[in-house]
Amino acid sequence: MIFAAAMAWMESAAVFYLRSLVGRIDPYQAHPLPMAAPLAACELIRELATMVLLTAAGWLAGRRWWGRFGFFAAAFGAWDIWYYAILKWLCGWPRTWLDWDVDRAHLN
Repeated sequence: MIFAAAMAWMESAAVFYLRSLVGRIDPYQAHPLPMAAPLAACELIRELATMVLLTAAGWLAGRRWWGRFGFFAAAFGAWDIWYYAILKWLCGWPRTWLDWDVDRAHLN
């Protein structure tokens, strides 16, 4: 759980920095995602790296497949909760705990 919380801080800080630098801190504005291709690629790889790290933590913590999956699921859940709690503290987003991460209307 400490690993998940620390990882959540690192990712929340990275998201906060990136969104601040490109003027997209508020996901409710039009086109909330960075439109620059290098930043979009960086974001996708950052998300993939998060899953790889959580999977590695689960793999190292468990002894069998189900145990490894269980530890991954627990780490993912803890990371996800801490990620949004830290973002809320850093920038006031999400405004409510029912907010979508990305406005689906702008994805089409």
